[in-house]
Amino acid sequence: MGRFLCNTLQEATDSAAVTVAGRPRGFDVIVIGGGTFAAVTASRLFLNDLTHSRRILVLESGPFTLPEHFQNMPYMGGTPDFRAPWDSHPALGYPGLLFSIGGRSLAWGGWSPQLLDAEFKNWPASVVAALTDPYFREASDQIGATDTNDFIYGRLHMALRRQLFDALKLPASAPHAIQLAALPDHAAVRYAGLEALGDLALAMGAAATGGSTTTTGSAAVSDDELRDFLGLKATDTTTRTDMLSLLKLEAPLAVQARTEPGLFPINKFSAVPELIKVARVAASETGGVGTDADARKRLMIVPRVRVLDIITETQSDNWVRVTGVRVKDIDGLEKVISLAAPPNGNQSAVVVALGTIESTRLALNTFKDSLSSRAAQRMGRNLIAHLRSNLTIRIPVTSLTSLPSSAMTSLQASALFVKGKANISGEDRFFHLQITASGLNKLGQDSEAELFKKIPDTEQLDAMLLAGDSNVVITLRGIGEMTPQNADSFIRLSPPKPRIPARSLK
Repeated sequence: MGRFLCNTLQEATDSAAVTVAGRPRGFDVIVIGGGTFAAVTASRLFLNDLTHSRRILVLESGPFTLPEHFQNMPYMGGTPDFRAPWDSHPALGYPGLLFSIGGRSLAWGGWSPQLLDAEFKNWPASVVAALTDPYFREASDQIGATDTNDFIYGRLHMALRRQLFDALKLPASAPHAIQLAALPDHAAVRYAGLEALGDLALAMGAAATGGSTTTTGSAAVSDDELRDFLGLKATDTTTRTDMLSLLKLEAPLAVQARTEPGLFPINKFSAVPELIKVARVAASETGGVGTDADARKRLMIVPRVRVLDIITETQSDNWVRVTGVRVKDIDGLEKVISLAAPPNGNQSAVVVALGTIESTRLALNTFKDSLSSRAAQRMGRNLIAHLRSNLTIRIPVTSLTSLPSSAMTSLQASALFVKGKANISGEDRFFHLQITASGLNKLGQDSEAELFKKIPDTEQLDAMLLAGDSNVVITLRGIGEMTPQNADSFIRLSPPKPRIPARSLK
């Protein structure tokens, strides 16, 4: 399948040297990276090009390994090997990221909580406005987080959700948990009606009609729909306020288990299927194969190419212009890929869509010599990431006070979410708990493969296999933020490693 998605670096550079309709067919945009963010960025750029005139080149240092999220596939006993191209402190035990087309989206847990307004403190107002509407809404809908967890249901899930809800009603039992009433509605409620509003605006023209009275948000969701979201019976007497709060405990997972009639759901989200789609569209437009056809291809994806740095030039007005990238190919040879010079006087672009560490490496390699000493020294400082800790417990089934009776004998799973904050040195610091559970049935020969499909985070698989028909295994994963401006948290380039003389290898 790789050849239906990817090209070689030689094919890409050869196509850029071809002239079509009197115009050189160099690349207008180079996207550095082929992982989660790069794949989505490249797809969006391709689909938004209404003129069909721009060429996009995606460069990924890893290979093509899987066509979608590995939990959507038969149980394989693990993921493709992880590798870390950087040196970290041995105490961290850091395995590195998955370098591959699709990157971390091939194996992530899918947890996708939206940032709270309070977490945007000191962010530029324009960025906050753009993220809030439309980008969070569009992203939530694209990855499946807008939908309720219709694949996580059953009496174990309902019992744990109710017991957690009852406990959170007592602030003293969880003093750092944010009260559910203070949290925004679940995405399925918050964005309800907006699709209909968009359809109405397109059909009638919002300007011509003077706006729309289409109901959106909580008012667009009936009590019966809330009961359906929560898996409650039609006769359930839970109040509307409590149902809205119960929904806020549902894990915000990037999983789509059901969709519009006649369509297959995407299941667990990965960026690879979207990238495959646009790559095949680009290939179908060329009308053939070979170098001339490649020159007509608007999107090319090249794996196993590591970008070393970005090539720039300073213009007369002191603005810095990007002219290309320097790469190392699969054979270890360094090459330069130049950007096209747009005929309309605009400038081509390089999009850095790598992870935190790789983006910093690229910036340091590119600007460490050209920037002033002070600016160069600041690069790589103030590294911030999320911190994670796991606590796994096993409790007897009798501890579940709200467990409904059922004849269902299948192994069950649950996924819940709690948001919290703590004030540290006068600043609110936010965290959340990702709660996963399994149990209510004896484990059989296929339990490992069964749980592999059911739980969000497969690294908890071994712990979940300790469950049984008389007990439930629960893992609480705490995700917290790092304090900024920590002098001991940084990224820097490693010194060159000395080459080992051949005679010492004997």
